[in-house]
Amino acid sequence: MGIRVTKTPKWSKYKKKLKNLNSQMALLSNDIISDIHTRTSSGLDSKFKPLKRYTTEYAKRKGTHKVTLVDTGEMLGSMNAKKTKNGLKLYFGSTDANDKAYYQNIEQKRKFFKLDKKQMKFIKRELGKFIVKTTR
Repeated sequence: MGIRVTKTPKWSKYKKKLKNLNSQMALLSNDIISDIHTRTSSGLDSKFKPLKRYTTEYAKRKGTHKVTLVDTGEMLGSMNAKKTKNGLKLYFGSTDANDKAYYQNIEQKRKFFKLDKKQMKFIKRELGKFIVKTTR
């Protein structure tokens, strides 16, 4: 079973209709950033497992073993997104925040800056709805 295409679609027609995709992507990026912030400040990584614990020394100084990556709120608060040729790029707004995120995500292996499965399904579903709605 398959689909038989007998006529070439007028791609320019669809291209015009999908011009509002940028605004839809902006809305999605806000949701993604909010979800990452909420999940991380709850102490969970991208697989919804607790973030790697602090060392005993650091936990004593900090007063807690629970890792939320929200000390001042500057790192997670500086997360931003921009439209690129191939989609969206999530990034940190300052060099300091980027350095902190790199340290936590890569060097400390606290994988917070990553989309989880639930977010991926949400993005696919929402973009699919948008494309179907605008191309009818």
